[in-house]
Amino acid sequence: MREFLLRTPFFRLFLALVVGVLLFECLSFSWILPVLLVLSVLSIILHFLSNKKDNYKLRWLFGCGVFLFFASLSFYLSQSKAERLQTYDVERAAVYKAIVKKAPVEKPKSYMLEVENVALAYDSLHFQDTEGRLLLYVQKTDEAGSLRIGDELLFAATLKKPLGAKNPEAFDYSKYLKRKGIGATAYVNSSQWRLVKKSDAFSVFQLASDCRRYLLSVYREYNISGDEFAVLAALTLGYKDEIPDDLYLSYSNSGALHILSVSGLHVGVLFLILSLCLSFLNKTAKTRFLKSLLIIILLWGFAFITGLSASVMRASLMFSVLSLGNVFSYKSNVYNAIFFSAFVLLLINPSALFDVSFLLSYSAVLSIVYFQPRFKRLLFFENNLLNWSWDLFCVSIAAQIGTFPIGLYFFHKFSNHFLLTNFLAIPLATGIIYLAVLLLVFSALPQIASWIALLLQYLLKAQNKSVLFVDGLPNATLQTWIGSWEVVLLYALILASTLYVLKKNTRFLFLSLVLVVGFAGLRLYRNYEGYVHAKLYVYADNKSTSIDVFHGGKHVLYSTDIDRIKSIMTPFWLKMQVGDCEKGKSLSGIDFFEVNNARFAVLTDDSLRNKTSNKLCDVDYLVIGNHTKFKYEDLTGMFSFRNLIADSSISKWKMKQLKEKCNANGIRFYSTDENGAFQL
Repeated sequence: MREFLLRTPFFRLFLALVVGVLLFECLSFSWILPVLLVLSVLSIILHFLSNKKDNYKLRWLFGCGVFLFFASLSFYLSQSKAERLQTYDVERAAVYKAIVKKAPVEKPKSYMLEVENVALAYDSLHFQDTEGRLLLYVQKTDEAGSLRIGDELLFAATLKKPLGAKNPEAFDYSKYLKRKGIGATAYVNSSQWRLVKKSDAFSVFQLASDCRRYLLSVYREYNISGDEFAVLAALTLGYKDEIPDDLYLSYSNSGALHILSVSGLHVGVLFLILSLCLSFLNKTAKTRFLKSLLIIILLWGFAFITGLSASVMRASLMFSVLSLGNVFSYKSNVYNAIFFSAFVLLLINPSALFDVSFLLSYSAVLSIVYFQPRFKRLLFFENNLLNWSWDLFCVSIAAQIGTFPIGLYFFHKFSNHFLLTNFLAIPLATGIIYLAVLLLVFSALPQIASWIALLLQYLLKAQNKSVLFVDGLPNATLQTWIGSWEVVLLYALILASTLYVLKKNTRFLFLSLVLVVGFAGLRLYRNYEGYVHAKLYVYADNKSTSIDVFHGGKHVLYSTDIDRIKSIMTPFWLKMQVGDCEKGKSLSGIDFFEVNNARFAVLTDDSLRNKTSNKLCDVDYLVIGNHTKFKYEDLTGMFSFRNLIADSSISKWKMKQLKEKCNANGIRFYSTDENGAFQL
């Protein structure tokens, strides 16, 4: 470890940036930044003031000073980005001037634009300067689809605050957009916006987008359509907007999703192929430099035609550094190159640390670089096919070792047949990439290109069928939930186990066993909590009304749309370590049930409208939802209740009325739209 730290200075600098980002994320106190800077300066001063004979012994002070400086730098960068995030006056109509920052992304009924707001006006066309980024959805028209980066728009809209996580273990869309610097969203139809000024400035991102659009048109020109077009566009150009949900799920379940995401894997394969093809240039320093230059140009050319996505640019930067390191006669430190690229990317955008693709890319590359050569040395075959198969096996296992904790944390699933998928899909994907390149090269010669396109379609159909075959096998995926501490324990276990195998030191074996016990203990504790404590949730969903009761490691779901809630709440059920619904009941009309002596009534239709009863039904909790239309007096005319819970399907103006009436009558009111899921 000591030798690794000495030979990999950018690992230490990268770690310092990570510490600064995490400090801001977890403890964003204003006093942290000056404290870090003061400690940094003091450490460096003490090092230089020490005696010459003690200077070497106290060199760690200088290292600590530099570490704290870069930690404070990343803290400051994170703080500055958060301060630049514009807090918009949502739910208020206004007219905005904005500049398009990213090319339109086609959605089923609209185009999604990321725009930078430059001015706004509320009551008149007297604009005031402002700043901040918005996510604007524009009704799908030819004019909207032709918008380009740099175009200036004028639009009238009521901004919406991005939705946060209203249900347990739900995706926090608000935090996701916040880390991208986006403070609000809006939708406008074709009559609510117009183009003010067409951009005539050069944009490399727009040029890349135009290039990708042209290449996609070549695929369409040669009658590649449907699922075949969707997979080909994703695999070669990173265009995933036309992949059907069911096909995407099959690729995810079979462990082939990385094939559809043009990222570090594709760039790494391209780097290896180019290095092999240009290996004849390794003779002199000048030819090595030429080889490196050609590789870098071709890598960034690939990044360009795939639309300059963040993941491809990240991988291109990393392999460009590796290529430059190989120019010199000595062997470059591959880990230093990897952490240098990560260091640069975090300096540019500190919130990239929370990007799933960032984490998966670097964990996969580091794991492959470390484990693959060690696995490969275990066996050697004279037969080229067997040797290639062994190489693929080693790479697959190495990549999974590095990525499976992060995959479980974010996606809650693990493909049990990933090896079979890789042996079927990767050779086919390789052939598809080669044929796609040939199709683009010979696209001006229809006699040749049409035959290439035909063969390409056969390979694409074969790949989709192979993925569907693996997805259809028994026990294709393992679904589970792990928390952040369990991710830490898993990586610590991988490290301790690796050190035991290398060092044969029983202390590392003992540490591995302790980590296994700790991991199992966390899961047992969560299971115990689910068995002992009964819990009830009223979920926040604007399209259904759902109540979930947990006790004894099981749960009962009451819902107006059971299938919809299953698709939304599966991660939470995995966390609670309960399976699918033990039993469920469809809600309709008026339903009653009792949980731990608490009486519930659920109203999901308008059957009580304008009705009263001489004898009120006494309940502890009255839940209303499913877009029911009624007056407060309708409820009090039929029920005696102490708590009123309104789910997210109830309109905002009705929520406001109910809240005022409940407060006036001493009844506790809870809105899942405002406060998230109700928990008892």
